[in-house]
Amino acid sequence: MEEYRLVLDKNIGSHWKIKIACPRCLRKKRFTRYIDTYTFEYLGDDIGICDRINECGYHLPPSGNMNLNREALPPNVKPFIQKYIDQDILKASLTYYENNNLFQWLQFTGEADKLCRRFSIGTSSDGRTVFWPINKYGKICQPKLIKYKPDGHRDKGLSPTVPKGFSMDSGYKPCLFGEQYLDKDKTVMLVESEKTVLIGHCFHPEYTWVATGGANGFTVEKASVLKGYKVVVLLDGDEAGQKGAARTIERLKSFNIKCVNVTLFPDSDKDIADYYYDLDSLKVDAPNIIELHPALQSLQAKNPLVKDLVERLGLEVVNISKH
Repeated sequence: MEEYRLVLDKNIGSHWKIKIACPRCLRKKRFTRYIDTYTFEYLGDDIGICDRINECGYHLPPSGNMNLNREALPPNVKPFIQKYIDQDILKASLTYYENNNLFQWLQFTGEADKLCRRFSIGTSSDGRTVFWPINKYGKICQPKLIKYKPDGHRDKGLSPTVPKGFSMDSGYKPCLFGEQYLDKDKTVMLVESEKTVLIGHCFHPEYTWVATGGANGFTVEKASVLKGYKVVVLLDGDEAGQKGAARTIERLKSFNIKCVNVTLFPDSDKDIADYYYDLDSLKVDAPNIIELHPALQSLQAKNPLVKDLVERLGLEVVNISKH
């Protein structure tokens, strides 16, 4: 009979030092994984327990059955209970767009106001963009503040933050951005940034665009929401984006979700938003249908929408992997 134990002591060697971000609450170096007692191999990145189980409640034992109920927790410890945000708080931020650099940059689409209303994009008192993720049940989840420059790029001198009072410790956590518009009749385009969701929907509303919130932001709970959907993973082409894409694919596969990974801009930090803005700046239309890449031929029969995406973007397919 197989035996398992938690990686908790130095007797296991170097393994005891290696902890990862919890797939539920995203806290770094808080997740302790189970290993095989005999081989000392991890049973999976999601199989383990959060060190802050009193706040998060995540525990996935080797059996594969998620234990998130009260009985699975230590005595006198309550599981994490999600809080949601009042609609009035969201509505109060949907203003002062003259101070919002992202809104001003979106003017090139001709649909800035429409996009910001549809996806509940707000403005903070200091001019940062407020993204309000809404889950599939219409509940408002943990918001995010991002500072953009006039050119539409994120100001990397100021990291994205969570507004005061809406942290995990206060009972709030994020969901997929754009989740409220999931439609079983549409292929899901899974991207990193919220800005890409806005641009993607603007130019290709025939798909449902959702954002992970970053290359490392795709949690188990976010993945579970996509069960039953066809998913195209369109994470960034740089090293961080591709590593994130690999983790994202594995997480989707754990839920038996049909997915394909398409790298539109390999070895580059360019994204779909940059692509369409550059076309607008040059006053040219997107190129016409390109020759079908050989790697897409077998995939086309199973998911013709992937070919359609590549054709509409007018891009050359460089890297495609099927899962």
